[in-house]
Amino acid sequence: MRYFLLLVTFFVLMAAQSSFLGLFGLGAYSVDLPLIAVMYLASTSSRRRMGSFITAVAIGFLADSFAVGSIFGIQMEIAGLLFLSSMALANRFQWHRVGPLMALTLVGTIISSALFYLLSFLFDEGFSWHTFDWPGLFVRILVTTLASPLLFRLFGLFDGRSRGRTATSSLLR
Repeated sequence: MRYFLLLVTFFVLMAAQSSFLGLFGLGAYSVDLPLIAVMYLASTSSRRRMGSFITAVAIGFLADSFAVGSIFGIQMEIAGLLFLSSMALANRFQWHRVGPLMALTLVGTIISSALFYLLSFLFDEGFSWHTFDWPGLFVRILVTTLASPLLFRLFGLFDGRSRGRTATSSLLR
């Protein structure tokens, strides 16, 4: 039930983000929600790692459905790789503190963007390096890094409610 509610929360946030930012023409200011959702899932999954990994890949599947024009499956691969790397870092860093969370989100966004462009270059015939949008990439990295503590806390609230308790982290208190 926890994984289903996290997927529903992610879907609602993605739908709201794509509609509102598209309506106002602010698509460049989109947040990398799959990255934050996968990082939250990795940081809170000490047990049932296979279920968490499948949920992370399902988050990538949903992100692929919102990415118009990209090859289907790229976000799934990226979400799976980011989940595995976040699981490796989950015990080494304090994810529920603002500073380390923002630093890890910054690195994760850079890696996610690099993987997206690398996989697009390898598997998409129509992709060229001339379509690489440097200013848009920097804006997305900045917005995702700044919004990560709030979204991490939002996922924590919904996750805590699904398990019958509130989030116990000290983030933003």
